[in-house]
Amino acid sequence: MRRFRAGFFVVLAAVILGACSTKPQTVTAPPGSAGADATPIATGSATGDLGTYPMGARVSVGTPAVAQIQVAKYEKNPPCKDATAGSGDLLIGVSVEYIATQPLPYALADWTARSDNGTITASAGCFKDILATGSASAGKKVGGWVLLQVPTSSKHLWVTYSGAAGAKIVWQLY
Repeated sequence: MRRFRAGFFVVLAAVILGACSTKPQTVTAPPGSAGADATPIATGSATGDLGTYPMGARVSVGTPAVAQIQVAKYEKNPPCKDATAGSGDLLIGVSVEYIATQPLPYALADWTARSDNGTITASAGCFKDILATGSASAGKKVGGWVLLQVPTSSKHLWVTYSGAAGAKIVWQLY
């Protein structure tokens, strides 16, 4: 009986520790969801609001198009040396990409997020290749990461681009 009880507590402790793991976890878009003809999950309700898309959708911005913007993947609990999530939060790195067809300014400030708990401001930090401020010339592809601090209780996360040509695009990550 003692061996059974001891074994039970070892297994229970392993399950609890595994559930609380802070190992990085990368989530990429499902195959086939990316492309210039991506279908929105929901249409926009205001001028310049291009709608809500699934992660991986590449969305054209401007008329004529100045760029295609994409949220390619995200990573929960990215390895960070100079940033830690607050109590009840987790860090999420979001990979974003601009494919310019005309000169296009870009910046970290173009990006925000929203969870079940409210608005989240993107921040610079420890994550690899944080999106800097710059300008992409026609034909260039520019990418980087946006760092977010998200409440662990959030069941949904949307990332919003508000930048070139007054466009607003939302991607649902989960």
